[in-house]
Amino acid sequence: MDTFDLSDLTPEDLKMLQEQIASHSAAPTGDDGDRIEKLCSALEFAVKEIETLGQRVDNLQTLVMEDLFGALEKQYKDNTRSMSISGLESKYGEAIAPHMGALQALAPDAKIFDELFDLIEQARGEGGEGWDEDTFVRGQITDLGDRLSKAMASRQEPKPEEPAAPEAPTTVTVEKETPPKREFSEMARRAAQKMI
Repeated sequence: MDTFDLSDLTPEDLKMLQEQIASHSAAPTGDDGDRIEKLCSALEFAVKEIETLGQRVDNLQTLVMEDLFGALEKQYKDNTRSMSISGLESKYGEAIAPHMGALQALAPDAKIFDELFDLIEQARGEGGEGWDEDTFVRGQITDLGDRLSKAMASRQEPKPEEPAAPEAPTTVTVEKETPPKREFSEMARRAAQKMI
């Protein structure tokens, strides 16, 4: 059996209700007793119906506030985000364009402008006075370029050395020993000695 929430009743209403219940707790006999019993039954039925209506109102409030307005608010936020990201693409697309090739090579599924939007939102919350979106974004693009350059440099593998050409087969030729060549003057001197 459902219970009736009495928290909304004032202290005076509670006191009056307690008095009414106490006066009717001992069922009188006769016609008055039947009428009071019927009246109590009717009141119990009315209380149950009020509780049911309260639950329906709560369900309707949940439906309207959470489901309907929640969905509308989510759609609004998604549309606002999408428009903001498109604005970032048009505003900073040229500045990021030189880095897109390396970015796509390292992270083909990266959504750079979505991530940039999230960084801006976070920095805006942490920012404070003097925070400038353009300065922040330009700094992020510079950092991105530096990180991509380092990542691409570490990713490049050294070129393998070309294999050396196979050595030509060596052939060994045996030559007859020839006497060492002597200078002309020595030969001339010997020849001269023989003649003498």
